[in-house]
Order: sequence, then C-alpha cells, then structure tokens
Amino acid sequence: MKKILLSCCLLLPVHGAITIDGFTAALHDRFANDPTFIAGAFDLSGVGRLSATPSGVDMIFPWATMISDNVFISASHTAPGGTATFYPGNDPNATPVTRTVTSTTIISGSDITVGVLNTPVPSTIATYSYETETITTITGAAVEGVNAYLSGVTPNSGASYGAVGGATNHAVGRNLVDGFFAAELISGRPTDLISARYHMSTDTPYTTYEAFQQGGDSGAPLLVGDGAGGLRLIGITSAIGTTGSDADERPTSFYAYVGNYSDDIAIFVGDNAVPEPSSLTFLLIGGLLM
Repeated sequence: MKKILLSCCLLLPVHGAITIDGFTAALHDRFANDPTFIAGAFDLSGVGRLSATPSGVDMIFPWATMISDNVFISASHTAPGGTATFYPGNDPNATPVTRTVTSTTIISGSDITVGVLNTPVPSTIATYSYETETITTITGAAVEGVNAYLSGVTPNSGASYGAVGGATNHAVGRNLVDGFFAAELISGRPTDLISARYHMSTDTPYTTYEAFQQGGDSGAPLLVGDGAGGLRLIGITSAIGTTGSDADERPTSFYAYVGNYSDDIAIFVGDNAVPEPSSLTFLLIGGLLM
C-alpha cells in the first residue's frame, strides 16, 4: 500500500470535524446522550480533554485518555498539559471531574506522551487497558482488520453540548485497521503507526459509520472492544494523509501504535502509581519506629 501524504492532526478551527459516513447527532455525538449512540454499550468516561491549548472560539481542546487512575496518554505534538476534564457518563449536565497535570513524559522519543495528574480520578472515571503486542507488519497482528471506535471533534459543534471543541465535544465513528508504518516522523519524532483508510461505501472492505480523523483530533484514542464488555486502547491519533494511488487513493487516519511502546508505558505507570492506603500506613509506621 503506497503512502502518498502524511501530516499531523494539528489543532485547527472547529470546522475541521471528524468525517463520519451517515453522521447523526443521536448516533454519533456522545453528549447528545441518546440511547442509540453507537458506543453506548461502553464507558467513555476515561476519555477527556486538556486545557493546554488556548480555548478561544476557534480552538479545540487536546484529548487525554486514562490508562490508570492517575496517568493519561495523549499525542506529544499537542504538548499536553494544564488541567484535565472528564465526565462520568454521557450527560453534559453532570458534574465533571477536573485534575491538574503535574508532569508529562514523551515515550521513547515518539508522538506518545504520558502524563500524571495531581490526584487520582475516582472510580466513576474509567481507565483502559492497552495493546501490548509488538509488531513490524500489520499482517497477522492482533489489530489487523479490527473494527475500532474513532473519537473526534463533532460535526455538530453548533449544539449547546458540543460547542467550541471543549470537554463535551466528542463524536464517535468506526473504521477498520489496515496498515502499519514504522518510524514515521510526526513533528520530527519517529513513531510506529497503524492506519485506517476511509473507504467509500462501494469499497471492500467497508464498515458502517466509516470515519476519517480531522484537525483537532490529535491525541484522541483509537479503541476496540476487549471481549469482556470494556474497551482496549490500541492507538493515539497522530496524523492524517492518503494511501493508495490513482483510483485506489483514499484519505487515511494514522495512529501512534501503543503496542510497540507498551513496555515503556507500563514502566511509567508503575513508577507513578499512587501507593495503596495500607502500604502508605505501613511506611509511615516503619518510619516512626526507625
């Protein structure tokens, strides 16, 4: 599969909304809070937004996804930081959970950044497992052909719940993972990517509600069902471009593949884990005895 063009999903004006075939607010806007929402069977509370980027009327908040109760993951090229906001469900009128980002680290020089929050999020905010398989090709990989959930800025951004690309601006579409590209430069950082082509309805394969990422989606998660009623993170939105040539050329979304960085991510999560209360008490008692 020939790669034609690759560019970062940089923060762009709100009109750069995710493209979803057959989009309707009820089906695809998380905060429309409609029972027909295509991801309604899953808990998306662990997908939130960061305040690191100016939030004027023409700007969009970067994305953050929780992978432990105090560590989130995002795209390095968005320079994630500031405060993080998460909603416990899909109701835009619910009380959000807000935390301050205390530190961030770029994983292996890639377009994946992990960050630590000042205090853990409560149990009302989901945390997600993540892919751990190391791959050098898409052929035979566990993620080959999976029908994933894409998150992005809603095309319905004029709605009161989703305006300005803020914390309640979240649309969800689908696409099939179909490619792998090693060490592609994303803002100068070599990053292993997986990709999903935006197929026409006459193409084979094609999936219902096929989606293509747009500017403003950087750092948004690429999620798949984990087989146990939950979601697993397989990629972080990094870039958009095209693949194929001539009549076969199609818009393509590219994601930093977390599986190839999972060891370093796990080390970071472990190093920044908050001690259990019982362990902390034991340490304090030990210190007093000494």
